Amino acid sequence: MIDQYKHQQLQIGLVSPQQIKAWANKNLPNGEVIGQVTRPSTFHYKTDKPEKDGLFCERIFGPIKSGICACGNSRASGAENEDERFCQKCGEEFADSRIRRYQMGYIKLACPVTHVWYLKGLPSYIANLLDKPLKKLEGLVYGDFSFARPSTKKPTFLRLRGLFEEEIASCNHSISPFFSTPSFTTFRNREIATGAGAIREQLADLDLQIIIENSLVEWKELEDEGYSGDEWEDRKRRIRKLFLIRRMQLAKHFIQTNVEPEWMVLCLLPVRPPELRPIVYRSGDKVVTSDINELYKRVIRRNNNLAYLLKRSELAPADLVMCQEKLVQEAVDTLLDSGSRGSISGTRSSPSSLCWTLGPTARTSTRTPKQCASSSTRSSSRCR
Repeated sequence: MIDQYKHQQLQIGLVSPQQIKAWANKNLPNGEVIGQVTRPSTFHYKTDKPEKDGLFCERIFGPIKSGICACGNSRASGAENEDERFCQKCGEEFADSRIRRYQMGYIKLACPVTHVWYLKGLPSYIANLLDKPLKKLEGLVYGDFSFARPSTKKPTFLRLRGLFEEEIASCNHSISPFFSTPSFTTFRNREIATGAGAIREQLADLDLQIIIENSLVEWKELEDEGYSGDEWEDRKRRIRKLFLIRRMQLAKHFIQTNVEPEWMVLCLLPVRPPELRPIVYRSGDKVVTSDINELYKRVIRRNNNLAYLLKRSELAPADLVMCQEKLVQEAVDTLLDSGSRGSISGTRSSPSSLCWTLGPTARTSTRTPKQCASSSTRSSSRCR
């Protein structure tokens, strides 16, 4: 993207899960839809060809050699017949290899995951819209605590546990077996929300117009109070007024750009085109790969483990599922911004995340939901 002053720019914004699918999916003549990356593999160690449904899959991202599929068959890339554009054996499209520079894939996450830029950025959009402290939201996202759903009318076990901790400790021998029964799983899913799914529920229930109206009313009330003479109280009132102004501006921007707040919680994770995260073979059997490939592998492995546990939810303990959801969240955080949640265990340093590959301007705090971040020619060339 180039503006009137011939400065190269990178536009960052939120999109819906449907849009991510539209960018990645391809419909085969047999009705099959491809685009989802399900395996962490890259290239087969014997044939040296991309693994099917992996991070370099030719069916998803396009052929490595123009007009030649994985089977070795060839066809003109401009064939008019729809059936002739795809190999009948492997289902790969006969296309130009340059498609691998812009064709995306996606990972279907087994649990919702908050986008770290909008949770931990300064200011935090999620904390701003929900009007809640960032530390509490982080504790909710990373499974440190849960909250009762708003639809619950009666006191839940979660609240009683906090009120009567001593009584519960004395009855621990009778309560503990309850946590391993199917009844507790049903109870937990009905009344208790945790993780990024809880954040998504709250964001989806927001009425942005009501947020603007209520924030404006509160701002006017604080403005009418004037100065009390107490320096501490006046400072808190001034900070609150600035927060309300930012909240109104943010809600207004979401309305104007037709962006839904729940899009800040990811259900589908886009996978970058393979040519932008290459694996290079050098002399002496040396392989040089992008750090992003390793981060994608970690996300896929943890996501597949979580999906396996969820399919066997009757046998998997709830704490184990919650722990695996936290691992998926942390893996996605590291992929998007390696400095937000620390380095990956087992590595000497934090690998380069997507944020670092976008250049220095993308590592600054996000200002608006749809930001135009000017970048240098050097940074932009790495993103093309």
